[in-house]
Amino acid sequence: MTAYSLLAVAHAAFGTLALVTFWTAGMARKGSPLHVRAGKVYLVSMVALLVAALPMSLMILLVYGKPVIGSFLLYLLVITFTSVWLS
Repeated sequence: MTAYSLLAVAHAAFGTLALVTFWTAGMARKGSPLHVRAGKVYLVSMVALLVAALPMSLMILLVYGKPVIGSFLLYLLVITFTSVWLS
């Protein structure tokens, strides 16, 4: 497996965890222990997802020579990071 493939698998795994915990927190009663725990796991999984996304975006931009796609993914990374930071 290449480094990009390993990053993609990690990104998908953390993305799946983030999706599940987002909806778990969303469906749980606000302030309940389940809501709080799911929200904390969501936040950590989003940080891990963003950590995996940064080198992937840079590889697409610099290694694979796709400046438009790479720039878009870096922009998406910035706006996603902003929402995670503010949460």
